Amino acid sequence: MISSAAGAAVNDPLVATLVILLFGGLLTHFVFRRHPLRRAIVRVIFLFALSVVLLRAGVVPYQPLTLTGTPFEDAVHAALKIIWWLWAAWFLVTVLRAFIVIEDRPREGKLIQDVLAGVIYLSAVLAIIAYVFNVPIQGLLATSGVIAIVLGLALQSTLGDVFSGIVLNFSRPYRAGDWISIDGSTDGRVLEVNWRATNVLTASQDLAIVPNSTIAKAKIVNASSPSGTHGITVPVQLSANTPPETGAEVLQCAILNTRPILANPAPLVVVKSITGDATQFDIKFFVQELGHSTQAQNELLNWVFRHLAAAGITLVSTESQPNGSPRENIKTAVERAFDIVAIFASLTGGRAADARRENKAQAL
Repeated sequence: MISSAAGAAVNDPLVATLVILLFGGLLTHFVFRRHPLRRAIVRVIFLFALSVVLLRAGVVPYQPLTLTGTPFEDAVHAALKIIWWLWAAWFLVTVLRAFIVIEDRPREGKLIQDVLAGVIYLSAVLAIIAYVFNVPIQGLLATSGVIAIVLGLALQSTLGDVFSGIVLNFSRPYRAGDWISIDGSTDGRVLEVNWRATNVLTASQDLAIVPNSTIAKAKIVNASSPSGTHGITVPVQLSANTPPETGAEVLQCAILNTRPILANPAPLVVVKSITGDATQFDIKFFVQELGHSTQAQNELLNWVFRHLAAAGITLVSTESQPNGSPRENIKTAVERAFDIVAIFASLTGGRAADARRENKAQAL
């Protein structure tokens, strides 16, 4: 009896089909390893041939499996139906990736493709459970719904990051390479945006990994959008006896000597306030990108100091001075040189000041 069942199974064309599919699949994998297009064409041909063979044998993939009474034959039929569903899902995903393309937005296109591919493969698995193993999927879906609720509550934080990542990938408030500020606490250049978090390289060369759910609720300032230029304001306080027009001219000269500052948009010197102790100026300028701001500010302040020293204008401390008077002038290196050189000892008053200004101008 066993021998007759085995002979019937061997003579079953579906058994031969399974053997051919397995052998052909391995052969095409090794032969067309470097030719993915040819491998895909062969797989489509195999899928079409398998569909024809199954239908002619009376094995309909989208109907429950009919048992033949021979365990080996039933196993072969079940294996062929599983292969058919997985192969059909692969074919649909391949067509999906070929036709669903979002121009100029590859990340969004890849995200949509991955989500739809997951839905297709999940549908194939449910079809296998229903039509191969004859398990009612209604009860399975009800049970899986309860499990999904439990998992959702347990993974609430992680799922929040994932869904926030999906929103950020579609809205794209920033992209890799942009300089951003998150709530004023995390500033730096974006290295990577994935489904769970955003990786930011800070100015101190540290890697900040910020969860997407935090970013979705935060105020984001993108310094690279709509253009990469970044504006900076530097306050400067000069002595009260300096005319605002003179102070503004000196500061404009310092700006012209600072190379990182852009000429367009034009820099601006604003007289912010005048008091009995000091005149406060705001120097507003732009740099090519946020990463150049430190260099530009340092170079600008260096030129401001040198031009003010050459013009004989005194900086004023931001702290209040005793009796409301500005602090005593601090001698520069050139002035100290005049004091220690004997040949300049006879120069006093206006002549000494003129000589000092002339030497300062030559030094600059």
